[in-house]
Order: sequence, then structure tokens, then C-alpha cells
Amino acid sequence: MSKSDYEYLLSLPLVLHLPSEHTFLVHAGLLPYDPTLSITSERQPLSHWPRIPTQVLKGSTPALRNVQELAILNDIKQNTNPWVVLNMRNLRKDNTVSRFVVVRFRTSLLNRKWAKQEDQEG
Repeated sequence: MSKSDYEYLLSLPLVLHLPSEHTFLVHAGLLPYDPTLSITSERQPLSHWPRIPTQVLKGSTPALRNVQELAILNDIKQNTNPWVVLNMRNLRKDNTVSRFVVVRFRTSLLNRKWAKQEDQEG
């Protein structure tokens, strides 16, 4: 690989956010909430109104939703770690990220965390 190819790869984003689809594209994974806190904690990124100037929102639901979605990236410590975004495969019971590849995704702790988040939003 040439140096310019290497530099190009380094310049690419680790996460792509598609606001119109309410979707993130990542290589390995993101956590939907901070597993070190209760899912009902007021400190969870999606459990409270974001702190942004009202003139930014201007009564816009899409703007509010965009800010809340970005909080998943910025406010969950594990999602700010490039290694985690590139390598996450599962969560250990102590909520640390594991490289262990889960063959049966339906039973993985990470999958259960996402399912729990969806249940809370339901």
C-alpha cells in the first residue's frame, strides 16, 4: 500500500450518519445506550432534551432528532473509541467491549442491549 493510499484510509470517517434514514453505518458496532448506567437513567443520551440553543431547533422535529442521534455518538463513551467502532463484537457482563465473535447473534449481550433499547422506545 502506498503512503497516499494509507493516508486516504486514515482520512475516512469511522462512522457515517444518515439523518434522513435515522441510521449510522459503522464497521463493527455502536452501543445504543451507556451500559454502565441503568437504561432508565436520566443521564442516558436519549432520555433527556439535548442542551442546544433554541434558535438551532426553530421548532424543527428533524433537527431535534438529529441532535439526539448524534448524542449516541458523542455522549456514550464507548462509541467515541475508534477501536470499539472498528472491532466491537460483543459486550462482557462487566459492560466492556469484547473481540469475541458471537456466532449466535440472537443470544449475544450486545444484541440484547439493542433489543432492550427498542423495547424502551416502543
